[in-house]
Amino acid sequence: MRCKTSLSSLSILLSPLLVLILASNFVSLSSSCQPETCGSIKIPYPFGIQEGCYLNEWYKIECRDSTFPFLSKMRMEVVDIFLTADGVGAFRSPNSYGSVRAKVAITSVGCSGDGKENNRSLLNLTESPFFIGSGNSLVAVGCNSKASLTNIGPSIVGCELSCSSNKDTLPNKHVPFFNKSREEERSCDGNGCCRASLPDDTGTHQVIGVSIESFNNGSQKCRVAFLADEVDYISSHATEPERLYAKGYATVRIGWVIQTKNLTFVDSLICKSADEYRRLDYTSQSSISCACNNITISGTNYANCGCNRGHEGNPYLFNGCKGQ
Repeated sequence: MRCKTSLSSLSILLSPLLVLILASNFVSLSSSCQPETCGSIKIPYPFGIQEGCYLNEWYKIECRDSTFPFLSKMRMEVVDIFLTADGVGAFRSPNSYGSVRAKVAITSVGCSGDGKENNRSLLNLTESPFFIGSGNSLVAVGCNSKASLTNIGPSIVGCELSCSSNKDTLPNKHVPFFNKSREEERSCDGNGCCRASLPDDTGTHQVIGVSIESFNNGSQKCRVAFLADEVDYISSHATEPERLYAKGYATVRIGWVIQTKNLTFVDSLICKSADEYRRLDYTSQSSISCACNNITISGTNYANCGCNRGHEGNPYLFNGCKGQ
């Protein structure tokens, strides 16, 4: 009985001690590494630039010329980095994951003077914590061609390009949707431009290809196809495939989760598990600052965390979600 009492007392003493140890580790990280920026782009943890300021190599950012951030391991230029958008109340929505806006290559046909083009491209994120979600669309610009997404079976996603004239030219030299003040340019309906969205029920993908095929093998006109997020789709000012080809890239939104072999990392954040959070009543939920979805597979921990309503900040730092 005395032994049990002693163990119980020891447990009570160690619990706050463990919290203090974890807290000191993450306060140290926060003060020495945050906030980091590359050019005008903020780099929030688990991403980081300096050694010791990122969770692991997947989240290492290389800041080139002090201006251009690159995901070092993925060799992708980053446009922006977002933490969980919707908080813990909406873990099943697409915005419940963090995301990175990154530049990807454009697929083209008939745009290069030397003919050195590839009418197929592949975005491969396998084994990484990154994925392509339904917030992106296939966009194609040109005439008399079909654009398709590959490697997303059993779904079939594609669209066809035609032109209103018989001269294989774009109507009015404008791609629909680029000037929303013009009625005829508010949609991308196949006349010089076509668009196909990733179905919501396809889930997430780590490999997606883009291909473009001509209806007219003799045509030498420029046609492009690319995967793009809604921001890139709406805000682009290029109106012809040649200009899109000259730009050389499109911007996609890539989701991310925590992927680590450090099985204590998520526990060290002192966040509620998402399942526990959902079982609480509204009053009890309001006292929770953050929660995490968390699963371990073959020795690797996968998680995504969010600040609760009424709190804001970074859920991937100890005590990172503060009351508003």
